[in-house]
Amino acid sequence: MSGQASGGMPAVSVVMAVYNAAPWLVEAVDSVLGQTFGDFELIAIDDGSVDATPAILKNYRDPRLRVITQRQSGQTPALNHGLRAARGPLIARMDGDDVCLPERFAQQVDFLKAHPEVGLLGTACREISASGAVLHTITPPGDDRALRRVLIRMNPFTHSSMMFRRSVLEEIGWYDERFIVAQDYDLWLRMSRRTRLASLEEPLVLRRLAPGQLSSARDTTRIRDEVAAKLKALRSGAYPAWCAIFLAKPVCALALPLPLRRALRRVIGRIGSGVRYGSCAF
Repeated sequence: MSGQASGGMPAVSVVMAVYNAAPWLVEAVDSVLGQTFGDFELIAIDDGSVDATPAILKNYRDPRLRVITQRQSGQTPALNHGLRAARGPLIARMDGDDVCLPERFAQQVDFLKAHPEVGLLGTACREISASGAVLHTITPPGDDRALRRVLIRMNPFTHSSMMFRRSVLEEIGWYDERFIVAQDYDLWLRMSRRTRLASLEEPLVLRRLAPGQLSSARDTTRIRDEVAAKLKALRSGAYPAWCAIFLAKPVCALALPLPLRRALRRVIGRIGSGVRYGSCAF
């Protein structure tokens, strides 16, 4: 499908915040620009990269790509910068090391047109290695009720798979910049108070798991952010008080050293069926 003219309002705004993303950035950007659905803008926020990221982005001539350069501020403020610049009624997320399969936007836009009550839509996802080998397939529940049951326990969604309505975002607010890592989890919990949730069963995104991506400090920050997001949801009344029981697992995880956390993840992964929901709290 041909690209949307640069002067008109796109149907979808794709927000991508990148920092030193050179190794896989071309593959990520090309996967967006190669979508069968072409009525979108891709807003790439370069968060102060010092590698080849700026040069890579500068080489593109597609009018749908808008590059915004800023001093390094962190992923969450960079995402909010992209959201403020977005013009479309639908917002899609994408990371600079992941891959969109060609039909992703077409299928999500069609679903949201057919289901106006749904304001937050994910898809199944395949996790891949740095070389592109498929490691796991993540398939969240498809319907609103099942997703809500999972959401207070853990984040069932892959960030790069998400598409949501601008109207819901404007009602509940942007990413909370107090969150360094789990800003998406907090946003989904807040959105769940205002709209229905859904997820497509077909894997439409490849999420890359690069070696060394998750340091001990970042892993601990992620778990703390997940605890904070759950506490916010409980205090807001989005979930009943008894759901505080789901704080026990991440709180216990914080008491474990990172090697033991990772060993437990591997054990849990072997026990499971190979199809899992989102990120585990341990």
